[in-house]
Amino acid sequence: MAVVWKIINFIGGLSVFFYGMRLMSLGLRKRAGGRLRKVLKSFSDTPLKGVFSGTFVTSVVQSSSATTVLVVSLVNAGLLALEEAIGIVFGANIGTTFTAWIVSFFGFKFSLSSLVLPVFALALPLMFNKNEKVREVAEALFGFSLVFLGLSIIKDQVPDVQVTEQSATFFRFFHHESFLSVLAFVLLGTLATMILQSSSTTVAITLTLLYKGWISFPLACAAVLGENIGTTVTALLASIPMNRQAKRIAYAHTLFNITGVLWMLAVFPWFVKLVDIVVPGPVSDAGLVTYHLSAFHTMFNIINTFLFIWFVKPYAALLRRILPEEAAKEELVLVASPFPESLESNLVLIEKALSRMAERVFDMALVILHSLGGDDADLDRMAEQAREMELRFDEMEEAIHVTLTRCATESMAEEQARRLMAYQLISRALESMSDSLYRVARLLKQRGDLSIPFHKKGMEELQDYLQIILDFLRYNVSYLSGELAAYDVEHAYRLEQRIDGMRDSLRKRARKKLAKGADVRGELLFMDVVRHLEHVGDYSLDVSQAIKEMAG
Repeated sequence: MAVVWKIINFIGGLSVFFYGMRLMSLGLRKRAGGRLRKVLKSFSDTPLKGVFSGTFVTSVVQSSSATTVLVVSLVNAGLLALEEAIGIVFGANIGTTFTAWIVSFFGFKFSLSSLVLPVFALALPLMFNKNEKVREVAEALFGFSLVFLGLSIIKDQVPDVQVTEQSATFFRFFHHESFLSVLAFVLLGTLATMILQSSSTTVAITLTLLYKGWISFPLACAAVLGENIGTTVTALLASIPMNRQAKRIAYAHTLFNITGVLWMLAVFPWFVKLVDIVVPGPVSDAGLVTYHLSAFHTMFNIINTFLFIWFVKPYAALLRRILPEEAAKEELVLVASPFPESLESNLVLIEKALSRMAERVFDMALVILHSLGGDDADLDRMAEQAREMELRFDEMEEAIHVTLTRCATESMAEEQARRLMAYQLISRALESMSDSLYRVARLLKQRGDLSIPFHKKGMEELQDYLQIILDFLRYNVSYLSGELAAYDVEHAYRLEQRIDGMRDSLRKRARKKLAKGADVRGELLFMDVVRHLEHVGDYSLDVSQAIKEMAG
C-alpha cells in the first residue's frame, strides 16, 4: 500500500511540476508580449542569427515547444522563409537546455523549501496587483515556485537506492550499459516526452532518477536523446492543418533531431567519456552528476547545430523535395487551443489574414477603377468580379471572426489584448469597405444597364477620386503586410482630409450641374457613388485609428 501511495504522490508531484512549467512559461510569454515574435522575424535573415534568436527566445520563455509552434505559425503565414526558420529551430534546441541547468542548480543544490516558500510569499500578493505587468511577473514567479515544489515532491517520492535481492534484476537492466539498453532508454525518453508533450518535465524526471542513483549516467544521457526526439511532436501536431511550408519546418525539426541522435549513438560511449572529462568532478558524485547530464544535453545540441548550420540551403531543398508545393489555400487555419502556445500563434495567423483582406479590398477598388474608362461590357465584367470577390471576402471575414472569438476566451497579456481588440476593429472596417465597394460596383452597373448619363467628365472625376482612396488603401496594406516598419497616423489623417475635400468639391459640381438642367437621375446616382466611396475612406481611417490603439 505504501508503494501505491508513493506512486500517486509521484504523479501528483509530476503534475505540480508540469503545471508550474506551463504557468512560468505563460507568465514569461505574457511579459515579453509580441517582442519575442519581432525578434524571431527581424533577427533571422541568416542561419547563424536564427540560431541566436531561437536560443534567446527559448531560454526566455523556457519552452522549446512555444518557440517551434510560433515558428511554424510564422512560416505558415509567410512571415518567415523556410531557411530562416530552420536556424531558429536549431537555436530552440540549444535554448531548451537551459531548463536542465536551472533544475540542476536549484533543484539539487539547495533546500527547496527554503527556496520555494519565500518566492511563494513574494509572488502571491503581486498576483493581485493592479498593474498588468506586475501580475505577469508574479505569474512567472508563482510558476517557478510550483516547478520546484513539484520537483521536491518527486525527489521525496523516489527513495535512495538500496541494493537488495529484489532490486538486483532492476539494476541488471537499468545499470547495464549495452547498446540495446541505450536504445531502450532513447525509446523510453521519446515516448514519455511525446505523451507529456513537455521535454522539461521528462528531463526533470531523468535528473531526479539519476540523482537518486536509480539509473546510470550513460542511460540518463540516452533518455535525454530520446527526449530531444519526443519534443518535436508538438510542432508536428500543430502543423497538420497548415500549409506545406509549415509542415516542412515541423519536419525539419524532427529530421534534425533524429539525425542528431543517430550520429550520437554511433559515438555514444566516447562522447559520454568526453563529457566526464570536460565537466569537473566524478559522475559517481550525486551532487555533481546532474551537472554532467546538463552538460551532455547542451554539448550535444550545440555540436549538432554546428554540424547542420553549414547545410541549411541544401536541407531546405531536401525538405521541398520531400514535401512539394501545393495549391495555395485561402482559409484561416487555427492552431489547436490545447497548445499553450496557440494564442500568440493564432494572433500571427489573424494578422496575416487581415493583410490578405486588406489586399482584397485594394484589388476590388482597382477593378472598379479600371472599369470606369471602359464600355458597358467592362462594367458588366467588373460587377461580376466584384460579386465574386465580395463572396470570398465574406468567407474570410467569417473565419477571422470565429478565430477572434476563440482567442478572446484565452488568458492573455495586456499587449495581446490590445492587438486582439485592434484586429476586431480592423476586420469590421475591412468588411464595411468591401460592402461599400460592392455597392459602388452595383450602382455603376445600374448606370450602364439603364443608360443613365453622368455629366461631362463625370467618370474622369470618379477615377481621380478613387485614385486618392487607393492611395489610402495602399498605405494600410503596406503596413498590415509588414512592408512598413512604422505607421504614420498623421499621414493617414492627411489622406482622409484629401478624400473629404474632393468629396465636397464633387458634390458642389453635381449640384451646379443639376441647377443647369443636367439629368437628375445621373447626378443623384453620381452623388450616391461618391458617398459610398467616401465611406471607404472613413473606414480606412478606422483602420488607422485601430493601428494607433494597438501601438498603445
